Amino acid sequence: MSKDEGRRAATIRAVWAAVARHGIEGTTIDRVAEFGGFSKGVVHYYFASKKELLLAALEAFLAAYDAEILDALAGLGRQPTAKEALEAIVVSTLPHFSPQDGEAAELPLLAAGEPLSPRYKARLFVQFFPLAMNDRDFAAVVKKAYGREGADIAACFAALLPAAPRELPSALAASLVALIDGFSLHRILGYAPAGDVDHAELARRYIAAVLAANSPERNSK
Repeated sequence: MSKDEGRRAATIRAVWAAVARHGIEGTTIDRVAEFGGFSKGVVHYYFASKKELLLAALEAFLAAYDAEILDALAGLGRQPTAKEALEAIVVSTLPHFSPQDGEAAELPLLAAGEPLSPRYKARLFVQFFPLAMNDRDFAAVVKKAYGREGADIAACFAALLPAAPRELPSALAASLVALIDGFSLHRILGYAPAGDVDHAELARRYIAAVLAANSPERNSK
């Protein structure tokens, strides 16, 4: 990474810190510069407006999920199975979480390469995603990320259900993405499932249930 790329990445991390602590409305160019330890001129050098800055921060936030999943799979040291790929997606999108992780606590400026903690993910998720409801540019960024995630999950289901109708893997993928989003909001709101079962475990049970329901053995009966 060049010095220029490093400074731009540092600016993005400063945006995350500002948004996590102060929300979208409270995030200003001044605050981003303060968190990053550089002048406002540096921020304006890379980003012409607050919207452009937030769009870049959202893209980087979503890309961090992809990188985390790829790192987890690379750690296996071999080609992952479709089930292992699905597990990596579940763990990345639904990490171990407590209701306190969604609170506006003092969150530090992340160092280069430092992963997002569950608390950081929760705060950024709840701040960034409402923007997509009201602005087509933010919606396009989220839609693109959903497209990548959905395609990856659909490929896993297709590998695990080779005899399934062609449209089924995509339908199952869309359902799992929606389930993960819903669980993410439940976590932030402090809504726990019955029996205090972890949301990630519920996602695993969903995957196991749809695989069992659509297995060749089940459908041949």
